Amino acid sequence: MTSKSRAAQERLAELEKLSAPFEEQLEEAAKFVGVDLNTISGSKQDEVETSEKTSAAIYHGREEWLLKWLLKRLQAPGDVEPRNTPSSWWLLRYLLQVLPQPTAARALIDRQFTSILRQTLEEARKSPVDVEMTEAPRIATSDSKEEEKRQKSTKKRKHTGELIGNPSNQIGNLSDLIDAIFSVMDFTIQSTKIITTGSEEGRSSAFSAEYMKTVVKTSAKEAATILGSWVTLCQMALEYQNLDKNNLQKWLTPFIEIWNSHTAEDTSLMQFSIHCTQPILSLLGGVKDGRYSKIDWAPQLEQLISRNIMNPAKAAKWENSDSDLLTTLTRLSILQDTANAPLLFEVAIRSIQPHGFRRRRPNDDTWLQFVFKTLKDAMPPQRAESNGKDVGALLQCAINHKLNLDLGDLRIITAELALPKGREDWGLLATIIKLDANVFLIPNDDQDLLKELLDRITKTSVDESWTELCDQVVSDVLVPLMGEFAKARDLSGFIRHWFAQLVKFDKLRKEAMRFSMGFGAWEDDALQVQLGKLLEPCLTVQQITQILDWLTTEVSEHPDAVCVILEAIAGSIHHEEVVDAIGLRLYHVMFNSGASDKLEGRYRWRSWRILSRSLEWLMASDVDDLSRLWEQKSKPFHNLSSKFTSNIIGNPSKLEPLEVTRFICAAWNSARKNSPMEALCRPFALNVLRRLAQDMRFLPAELKGNEVLGSEACGSVVRTTEPGLGWIAWSTAKFVFAEYPKILELGLELENDVFQKMLQDVFWIASASIPENRAASTDWLLQNSEAFPGLWMSILYSEGVLNNKPLLEIIIDTMLQNQTNINNPIIKSTSTNAFAVKSLLRLPVSIVVKKHTERILGSWLPTGDSTADDTQGFSHKSTALDPAVLSLKIKFMQRPVLEKMKFEELVRLADTLADAELPRQHVNLALLKELARLTFVFVHTNIDQPPQKAYISDAFSQIKKKIKKASEDDEKRLNYALIMIFGVALSIFHTRANPLNDLNVIPKKDLDKTMKRFKEGLLDQLRRILHNAPEENSGQFAHLFILSIIDALSALGVDSSKVAELGDDATAFCAAVQDTELHIGKRLETFMAVHGSNVIQEELLVGDVSTVTGRQSITQKTVAAMVGKDKQAKLKLLDSIFGPGLVGLKKLDKLLAARQVIMSIEDHRKSAKEEDQDEDDEKESESGFDLSEAYSILCGNLWKVSEIRQFCIISETLELMLRTKGRSMSQFNIDTTLGSITILCSRNSPALPPSRSGTIYLHLCRLLQVVLTHHRLKLQGHFHLVVQVMQSLLRLLFTPLPYSTAKTLKHFGSPPPWLSSPKHQLNSKHAAAFTRLVTLICDPSVSSVRGSQHNNLTSVTDKAKRMAGQHMQFVLTTYIKLQLEMRMLPEIREKMVPGLYAIFDTTTPELRRAINDGLDASGRALFATLYRDYARFGKWKGN
Repeated sequence: MTSKSRAAQERLAELEKLSAPFEEQLEEAAKFVGVDLNTISGSKQDEVETSEKTSAAIYHGREEWLLKWLLKRLQAPGDVEPRNTPSSWWLLRYLLQVLPQPTAARALIDRQFTSILRQTLEEARKSPVDVEMTEAPRIATSDSKEEEKRQKSTKKRKHTGELIGNPSNQIGNLSDLIDAIFSVMDFTIQSTKIITTGSEEGRSSAFSAEYMKTVVKTSAKEAATILGSWVTLCQMALEYQNLDKNNLQKWLTPFIEIWNSHTAEDTSLMQFSIHCTQPILSLLGGVKDGRYSKIDWAPQLEQLISRNIMNPAKAAKWENSDSDLLTTLTRLSILQDTANAPLLFEVAIRSIQPHGFRRRRPNDDTWLQFVFKTLKDAMPPQRAESNGKDVGALLQCAINHKLNLDLGDLRIITAELALPKGREDWGLLATIIKLDANVFLIPNDDQDLLKELLDRITKTSVDESWTELCDQVVSDVLVPLMGEFAKARDLSGFIRHWFAQLVKFDKLRKEAMRFSMGFGAWEDDALQVQLGKLLEPCLTVQQITQILDWLTTEVSEHPDAVCVILEAIAGSIHHEEVVDAIGLRLYHVMFNSGASDKLEGRYRWRSWRILSRSLEWLMASDVDDLSRLWEQKSKPFHNLSSKFTSNIIGNPSKLEPLEVTRFICAAWNSARKNSPMEALCRPFALNVLRRLAQDMRFLPAELKGNEVLGSEACGSVVRTTEPGLGWIAWSTAKFVFAEYPKILELGLELENDVFQKMLQDVFWIASASIPENRAASTDWLLQNSEAFPGLWMSILYSEGVLNNKPLLEIIIDTMLQNQTNINNPIIKSTSTNAFAVKSLLRLPVSIVVKKHTERILGSWLPTGDSTADDTQGFSHKSTALDPAVLSLKIKFMQRPVLEKMKFEELVRLADTLADAELPRQHVNLALLKELARLTFVFVHTNIDQPPQKAYISDAFSQIKKKIKKASEDDEKRLNYALIMIFGVALSIFHTRANPLNDLNVIPKKDLDKTMKRFKEGLLDQLRRILHNAPEENSGQFAHLFILSIIDALSALGVDSSKVAELGDDATAFCAAVQDTELHIGKRLETFMAVHGSNVIQEELLVGDVSTVTGRQSITQKTVAAMVGKDKQAKLKLLDSIFGPGLVGLKKLDKLLAARQVIMSIEDHRKSAKEEDQDEDDEKESESGFDLSEAYSILCGNLWKVSEIRQFCIISETLELMLRTKGRSMSQFNIDTTLGSITILCSRNSPALPPSRSGTIYLHLCRLLQVVLTHHRLKLQGHFHLVVQVMQSLLRLLFTPLPYSTAKTLKHFGSPPPWLSSPKHQLNSKHAAAFTRLVTLICDPSVSSVRGSQHNNLTSVTDKAKRMAGQHMQFVLTTYIKLQLEMRMLPEIREKMVPGLYAIFDTTTPELRRAINDGLDASGRALFATLYRDYARFGKWKGN
């Protein structure tokens, strides 16, 4: 023993005598073996290599002595500090690592290491933790009472007399302690594994492993206690904010091994249930609900529950049907927390292995039914009300896994938990209906649950709490129940129940004297909407007629209930055969028998809605019959005049006037021109518009005055019989603007300007509703921000409005009169009316007449009348500083009008923008540049016309004048916005210089002189900016100047030598400038590279592809690098971009550059002489690199990339080459393309991101489509490769069933990694792309199959179809087999139909017979169904 170690040992002994702090003792103990605690703690412990212990002396006396000393301190029952100190465990890990395993194992066994571990974990679990933790739910444990107790700490003193130690047995950092314990146990468990190399002292690896296995082998109780305590501590540690994630995922593994190594005992499962089940389920629940997103322990935790509870209980149940082992093992955990029951049930379901093509065997379903009943029965009956949520979770689990439960059990649950006396659990009822509605649909002698449920719904509708429950009861219970009736083919039965409950509801409402209450469940619009989806698909015409016959017999006694049902039926009719059968029957049922006179005021308005809805589908003859009844003043038309003269909008207590308005609008909408209905409707319809205009006139003022307009939100659903004034006003406007906009054409007939004022009032309210215009908005507008804007936008989508030019002119004029909000009484602001801009942007340019186009282009600009401009707030800022206004003018520059357009306006806009300070000023600058470009492009279309010549001359003279002044006087230098638009103008002038010179518009000498002066001025200005101090160039102003200058110089061209002179200054600027949204440093670098040097090396073709600026930089530099190069030089550049070892293909910027080079290389067919010359050149260069070789390289890398952008760029480049470089493509290129697509559709595909599966599939389809359209002739003799690709693409449209066997997947191929996520599967869009490929193969175009040596007497398309039929039969067979083995979404199957019909078009009877013979019985049945559908719907039968 060295002197240093002896001194450390003596110092350690002295510290023990003085009862020094354990940390000090531990430090001296570490020095005894020559290590430092900081070195062996944490992740540094892993750096201790095995060479350290093998290179040391054979004798490990000091390490062995220290191990025994440390274990003694850890075992001391009265001193918890050693066990709660992480450094103790790090030191223990070090000693175990350096000592021979048998030696370490003997020491651990002697000191009962598992008892030390158990004691440590229990103390850590019960001790308070002094650390900041995130908010989290309390962890439930089986020893919750013990956790509330706190152990008293032992107080020790230093040799100075000062108290030391942990004052309350407190753990300083739980995560550190857990990490240290894990390191010990992880090493220990790893030591139990047999390795191939020899171990210390000549013993075999197996012998050493057995030694260590003895260490962790303990009793079942102790192993269960260790595992349960460890799981609890792990959950506690997961609440920490800062948690080391290095070993987090492996924390559970060593302790699971300890449990698996426990001694075999009869009580093992019981010990697991007592000590482990609750902590495991608590942690599992947290993992599954997303509280612990850092880890994925669910598989390990579920496996523990499965192996130690579910599987043993299942085996015991099969051996003895009376076994109660499952109850014994689960009862305690459910009593502790009933939320554990759903977790246990899901584990039980997931423990079942699929067999063949079935999810489960019958006995598995029996077992799961027993598990469900056991878990439900274990819940404490005294907590029945709170048990409903957990039973609902059990049922939801059964729904998720498509497990059918016993109907008797569900009925008991319904009676006891969902519908007990005195309360209802609507959430549980909704789950039961979703799982198995037969609980209510199949009659039961003991209890009529359906009647009980419907009665409860009706009684709840009358209760005071209905307003809070209505959404849940109707949407989650009643509407799904109707759907289940429809599935059971008893929709008519539900309608009868509906009717009976309406009668009962009305009776209860009257008994409770709730005459003004809102609508109940049976009056809710959601039921009527659901019936609209189900009536015609589920009932025949005869059944619907029978329902009407039955309602006819009931209408005299219960007219109110019949009215509600008739209203629902009226909104559910669409099909022509139903319309023919019903006609005006709904009217006659309601009004012929006098029942309408018996209707209460609560229901009378519904009778008018029956008429409104009927008018939407009535035939023209029926509409004429209805008009005759109206003319004869039959009911209800006999008192229409008196009713309609009442104030419709001003009477918010009744809905009947509102529905009369709807009826008038619907009648006008259904009336044919010059028909009797039109004549009858006209005065009433005009009255509707007058009254709407009258009420809209006062609404803006009322909104400004913040009057109470009702608190309800404006929507199509109304749940009160007395809606507020705001809702009624909006509803009336909705009839006119959204539902029946045809009535707006009558507004042109109104006297004076009533109609225009109504439109203006509606537009004012809509403008005040949007956030961009909102000033001091009222609460009603805040709540209904989409109400009136939605109405206004709806008329801009109406074809009738857009096709009515006089009406459209009034609407456009209304918007243009409100360019600002100064006239809006609600806002009263000079700000730009953003809603007007948004509305005008929605208008198609083609329908706007020349007059309004001119007004739009001149809008938001000063008119020249200073008084008007001051009043309206017009200035150049209105346009220049508003991106939306600039976008609007750009849109209408597609069909511009030159009148009143002046170049001076562009100059003023530029000056205004340059003087302003905006957060994203470059956006406005880009829009202004585009506006200027479109303007000059337009004026150059007919430059021989006088207006165009005048505009160009004026523009050039102003540009010339300003450039001259700027060159002579620095104070008058151009601002950045003028530089931008002058650059645009001069570049367009330069391209049309000769015509302009010939027409004497702009002399060429003047243009060249002006351009030269302009460019010199820009270079001088750029030089000055770059010379400025860095802090002067850091603002947006300087960056915009540089942006405008380099943009103008790039467009006009510049001397590279003059640009090169700025190289040093530009480099310094780029190094100092901070990266902003403009990326001005990158832009300047690109400009200097492109225009500052004559030769651009391949190394400069780099950039950031994640930004638009970066991609533009790469493109510009690549284009500049190819200037003056011939084809061979370009190919050489392309080869250098690929780089040695094709390293360039791994970089996105290089791929973009390569694509740009490929686009510039000419594609032409070589002559014999050129081919001989190329062969000589290839021998000299020994490279032979051409476009075909480049294509092969890219295609070979397509199925190797794992980054989606890399894949897309390569795929698009290949597609480009196939389209534009067809003459350079060889047969080998086509074959490798087909092979690459096949590989990408297989399990050997690279791991591309599943979230982009749709993009990947569409790229593959486009590649094959280009091959089929441009290289069809190269597929002759290679069509089997096409079939293979089509089968691979077809397979991806199917998803495996949950119980699909490995044999099935092997036969049809597993999906590629990028299609492995259930959340990201293919849809109908991708099926349509596949169908397009099928039709291209089976019905090709003439150009794709015609060769140069074609005989015109033979049809090439017929020949191609015959060849396709011989091969595509295999695709059809694959489709049939996949339909039988896998799942396909209905929308995908629908899109596949045209492709299947195209394949059938290419088949002959003999070929179809051969296909049929090659299928099994199921396949033949499906094939016969497909062919019958084809013969009926898809086969061409001539005229």
